[in-house]
Amino acid sequence: MYFIFDDRRFNVAIAPRPLMKDGQACEAALDFDKGDIWLSDQLHGHKRKIKLFHELRHAWKFLRGEQVDEEDDADSVAEMMVMVMHQFDEQGGEPALMAMEPDRASRLPRVPATMMNHSNAPCGYCHAPVAVGSIGSTAPAWNEDMGCWTMDRGIFCTVCEKVTAWRETCTASGMPTGGYLAHPQPRVLPGPEASAWIAKHQQLCGVYMG
Repeated sequence: MYFIFDDRRFNVAIAPRPLMKDGQACEAALDFDKGDIWLSDQLHGHKRKIKLFHELRHAWKFLRGEQVDEEDDADSVAEMMVMVMHQFDEQGGEPALMAMEPDRASRLPRVPATMMNHSNAPCGYCHAPVAVGSIGSTAPAWNEDMGCWTMDRGIFCTVCEKVTAWRETCTASGMPTGGYLAHPQPRVLPGPEASAWIAKHQQLCGVYMG
């Protein structure tokens, strides 16, 4: 299923794993730049449609901007609803949406993936790109407060020789889910702290101390 606003296409897919935002599970997410709308596979019945329309409203506002005048906003919402319902019904409407299965393709959502992207992660100090294969990770640990698995992760930057470290949600088997935690905050480790991190994770990140 997809929707087109102003020549921008937004593809709708069901996520086969938890969606994360600011370290917390969420029910739906919009990746505006990529044109993806992700709905959690835990959404059932009428709620799946509600969350779809919710994310479509965000996409519309990104394209058209915020309307300050109340009447202009009402006109904008009405125009959006006509477009949405026409395209929704043409593609089978609610039965088609409810029949959608989780998309297990490679373009899985990471919300928000500010610490890494598909090909590299930025150094937290000098912002140089660091290959994702150079990320070191600890074993998964159950976080009682959040009710999910987490791991400590970090990257060594060969440009400034500092380590960027953060805590990220993951599966029980240790697969990162792309949601980093606000507490403890992502941090840059200089000098002795960086050396200690490298010594602990050198086999994982491919950096070896002399």
